[in-house]
Amino acid sequence: MSTMGAFYPGMRVNALDLSPRHAGTIGALMNGTGALAGVAAPYVIGLLAPHGLMSEWQLVFGINFAIMAITNVAFIVFGSGEVQWWDDPAGRRPSDAEQPSIDDRKTGSKSASASTAM
Repeated sequence: MSTMGAFYPGMRVNALDLSPRHAGTIGALMNGTGALAGVAAPYVIGLLAPHGLMSEWQLVFGINFAIMAITNVAFIVFGSGEVQWWDDPAGRRPSDAEQPSIDDRKTGSKSASASTAM
């Protein structure tokens, strides 16, 4: 439970980073997958630790660690925090030049007022 403090903020923010338009759907898919794992876990643990022996629980925690480590490495290698191409219905990503900068928003320049008018 102590690692959940680092897990949840990263997971939630990454869904918003990947697709601001579809963050709710992505979050629902992540929560649904987690719920399915939560339903299956007691059954699997019952099979792996039927007698509650320490050696059986070591196996359970070892499998849990392996799953967490493998999925973490997969995210580090393949994961991204960039907005995905499928977020825009037209299939185009705005370039950095089209994005108003923080300085433009503070000064109220034309690019900031044009972007807020949309």
